[in-house]
Amino acid sequence: MKLRNNSSLHKLFYGLTYSGLSGKNKTDFGHGKAKYITYLNVNKNTIANHNLLDLIEIDKKQNEVLNGDILFTISSETPEEVGLASLWPYDDTNIYLNSFCFGFRPNSKINNLWLAYELRSLKIRKNMYKLAQGISRYNLSKKSVLNLQVDVPSDAEQNFDSKFVKLINIQTKFLSNERNELLLLKKFLLQNLFI
Repeated sequence: MKLRNNSSLHKLFYGLTYSGLSGKNKTDFGHGKAKYITYLNVNKNTIANHNLLDLIEIDKKQNEVLNGDILFTISSETPEEVGLASLWPYDDTNIYLNSFCFGFRPNSKINNLWLAYELRSLKIRKNMYKLAQGISRYNLSKKSVLNLQVDVPSDAEQNFDSKFVKLINIQTKFLSNERNELLLLKKFLLQNLFI
């Protein structure tokens, strides 16, 4: 991935990629002392949910997910779900990634939370749709993702933007929960009003 700094130098930042689980069959899942990040976890969350992990045996041949890694979906039934990014912000060990995703580990100083939000922005998502290939199942190559250019603002802007978006997400979740509680109250009142 080409992360282009908005300074006058336009320095490009790069990173390492790694694959998800490989060489596994269905009997390998659901037990063990290691965990793996599910496809749905990456798909649905800008920040991976630590509670949405499944069990698997420890396997030192697999790539371990580290704090700060950006995870991408690479396969889906719709082009809109290909290339969705999620941040892994935890320091756990023996954490792997499912086989329908790949990881990106930036090798330069960047606010990874900002990067995760930016990679889900409408501008980047439109570019990801164009990279999806397929008819009934859409796939994305790591190489095509790594060729995307992402304009990187100053450190101060990255920090401000990531905190601002995180605050908006917290407020949205709170309002959504409040809405759900009001809908339940409405349902209860309507059921009991006409008894």
